[in-house]
Amino acid sequence: GNEGALATMLEVELEVVQSVKERIRRHGQLAALYGRLARPDAALEHFVALVMLEPDVPEHRGELQRLAGEVGRFDRLAEVLAAAADDCTDEALRVELLMQAAIVHEDRLAETPRAIELYLRVLALPSAAAGTHLAAARRVEPLLRSAGRTRERLDVLERLANLEDGANARAWALGEAAALASDLGEEGR
Repeated sequence: GNEGALATMLEVELEVVQSVKERIRRHGQLAALYGRLARPDAALEHFVALVMLEPDVPEHRGELQRLAGEVGRFDRLAEVLAAAADDCTDEALRVELLMQAAIVHEDRLAETPRAIELYLRVLALPSAAAGTHLAAARRVEPLLRSAGRTRERLDVLERLANLEDGANARAWALGEAAALASDLGEEGR
């Protein structure tokens, strides 16, 4: 009825809106309208736009994640989080978005190679907090092991040995690294 017609009109108007602030407002209006119209697929696309325009707003990301679950589009969620990270100038936010994208690829999509790539990107960012490096290393190590990516796993184990707080975890990482280095003929590492 009327709300459907309103949504169509707002979609057409949105195409000519130049102001970022006004685009954000319109995407928010349309997302809410599609929510009321029980069109989560359409609402999802407006949250995609909101996350790309304002990646620093956790509510946008939360709603995008909820809708992605509702309509089974975790692929879209992961793609948008990674794209927002690529466009991001705030290093801390970039790290957070990359971690979120990696976790979606690992846990929801079972896309191990892409998850590994994103975790390794987090580990390569010197600005990331030690706790974030530790979380990324802990998540990527078993993925590298199962993928048979021995040299990269060795690098991650060495990082883990430096990052781990607990003596047992540190000893495990060092032991694994030593065994791997031996297997690779790199005992001097």
